[in-house]
Amino acid sequence: MHTLEKTLENAPAPPTHVVLLCDENIEEGLFATVNSIVANCASPRDLHFHVGLESSRIRECAEELDALFGGKVRAIDVVDVHSVPGIVLWYRRVSTMLGVKRTSNLMNYARFFVADMFPSLAADPRNTYVFLDVDKIVYGDMRAHDLELRARYDTGSETATSGQFLVVGRDESRTVFQSLGLQSWRDRVRFLIFCKRHGLDHRRMCPFNAGYYVATIGVFCDIPARVERLVRLGLLDICAFNTQPLMMCSLWSVTRSEQWTWNVVNYGWKPGLAIDRARMGSIHWNGPSKGWDADNEYHWAFLEYAVPAERRAAAVAARRRDVATNARTVAAAVAAARRLSEDVRRAAEPGSNLAGMDQSRDVTLESAVEAADHNSFDVAAAC
Repeated sequence: MHTLEKTLENAPAPPTHVVLLCDENIEEGLFATVNSIVANCASPRDLHFHVGLESSRIRECAEELDALFGGKVRAIDVVDVHSVPGIVLWYRRVSTMLGVKRTSNLMNYARFFVADMFPSLAADPRNTYVFLDVDKIVYGDMRAHDLELRARYDTGSETATSGQFLVVGRDESRTVFQSLGLQSWRDRVRFLIFCKRHGLDHRRMCPFNAGYYVATIGVFCDIPARVERLVRLGLLDICAFNTQPLMMCSLWSVTRSEQWTWNVVNYGWKPGLAIDRARMGSIHWNGPSKGWDADNEYHWAFLEYAVPAERRAAAVAARRRDVATNARTVAAAVAAARRLSEDVRRAAEPGSNLAGMDQSRDVTLESAVEAADHNSFDVAAAC
């Protein structure tokens, strides 16, 4: 038993998976959000970032993320959203049904394809991940938060079979109807009829902001089909918003809410809000104004973690220099190992004379073999 406990103690910690989606217009938000998560995590080496991008700068962005944070975290996977099979065709079908006026951009719907985007994450349907919009600054320890959720909701339990969708920071300022964008009594009645007709339980829905949640990946393995069905049935003909009603109505049966201050909202439109770093897990610029906008009242909070383009470029240049230096070092070591190996080979040939070797080396066959072995180890370590 003691041996088992020791083994478990020394076992590598499970990663905290963080999913972020971003298009080319809000890349500065992506870098600030990642920077704040890494800076405020006690063990950033346990963070595994999964980034979905719609951008003409995918390669550059991936290189910048790696140069800035690659050495600090466990892994950063960057995926081109357009490379995910089926997502563009799905989006076109949904856009056709909704019409141009009701269609928001592809990245709002990409969250339904996380399982398709990141196969390694979806390999086990019980894997949990934290999803964040990139108009956020995170002050809390993401790792501690993920571990707390794992402790509260055992991923090995029966609920893990159907999955869990955990709303982080219940939005008590809104009712369910307001979260769905239902303003008039007429629309609310239409929605209740829709629920009755199609087997949805509105009483088990809760108001939340979709910019921060935790989920078991299993619930998203078949969600695109469920979402498309709701669109075909006319849900968004009733509701004013786009992805929020689709999430609430496709995940209501597995949704739970936590009233933590991990997702404090309204910094994108409401004036005079406080920022208490010690008590807030994150602040969220939901609304028309964003943290990177110079005239936003809370712009200073964004600037604390912002990563300007010049700093990104400098990090990439430094990384390239390091890579080039390492490559030269490895090449020199390989060349030296080859020379020694050749010397040993010649010395070992029948009838060879050690005196015929390069006298400046002054080596015996035994010392040459030993030197070659040591050099091989050095080369292996360098590689």
